[in-house]
Amino acid sequence: MGFRCAVLVSSVAIAALFVKPVRADVLLVGKTNTPVDHGNGDMVGDEIRWIGCDGQKKTIRHPPYILYKRPEDCKGLGPVATTGPAPDLFGLKCKGSSPLFRDNSTQICAVADKKLAQHFFSNAEKGENVRFTVQSGKITLHSADNDLVLEEGKWEDFHKSPSSPQ
Repeated sequence: MGFRCAVLVSSVAIAALFVKPVRADVLLVGKTNTPVDHGNGDMVGDEIRWIGCDGQKKTIRHPPYILYKRPEDCKGLGPVATTGPAPDLFGLKCKGSSPLFRDNSTQICAVADKKLAQHFFSNAEKGENVRFTVQSGKITLHSADNDLVLEEGKWEDFHKSPSSPQ
């Protein structure tokens, strides 16, 4: 019995190391371009036809929403698809960390997607270190040049809104 438990715990720990970061399209809102969802979107006129990684479908207005396209999609993401904002949604990659973040956590990350990171820091350079902190419902991104504080609640508000916010 003890051996089976040890094997199960080891298997879960190893599987956690291989959880894929979300690399689907990113939906941003507001002047700070706060990420509110990841999924697959298409521009149709002044609207974004959106399907979140959690399967939620919406048709939303552009602006204030901005669609950041990426070549990959939501397939095979599992539980990551329903989590709140993670470093990948800011163009960051954190070594040896899980994409699942809880309150009161800090990770040292590096800019992996310069174009997406420049939505938040105009001077972002690939490989630049950024501290990603989740605390008291706020996300703080700290780079060498400046700090950016975003409300995590915008993610939750978007997911609670009706199927076609305006």
